[in-house]
Amino acid sequence: DTITELKDSEFKLLLITKDDKDGSIVSYLKKKRIMDKVSIIGFVPPWKVPQIMAASTCIVSAEHDFPVEIHNPRIVREAMACGKCVLISEDICRSWPYCDLQNGREIIKFNPKNSIDFRNKLTFILDQPHLVKNIGENARKFAEKIENFDTYIASNQEIYKKIIKDK
Repeated sequence: DTITELKDSEFKLLLITKDDKDGSIVSYLKKKRIMDKVSIIGFVPPWKVPQIMAASTCIVSAEHDFPVEIHNPRIVREAMACGKCVLISEDICRSWPYCDLQNGREIIKFNPKNSIDFRNKLTFILDQPHLVKNIGENARKFAEKIENFDTYIASNQEIYKKIIKDK
């Protein structure tokens, strides 16, 4: 198992997910004796995401086998805009805007179906903090080229205003 092989490493894993109603995630983590390294929280409001990212070393997006070919997870772009290293699936890397990025320069690419590849990338992240920081800095430079931060902020403000108005 990828995570249990790393359990002697110094890390903290934050899982942001739907409720673990059936207890399968917690049960698995306890069985693998790594619950002390993991925190699980439910989904958070969008305005809290940058704070979580700022406190993180790396953001993982393992999404793959999308039923919609043009799927493009927003969390990856947000992490890059925050200057964070992202560990993303090969599937995500094939879509715009990630298809032109260099693995190990602006992103770290992995095969989520290959646990050895995943473990090796996590080991790299844990063992090479200075390189991971550089990848995050390069990710931010890339984000500055493709993102229109003013428009993004304005559109989010409109969404929040609409939510408040509708309540």
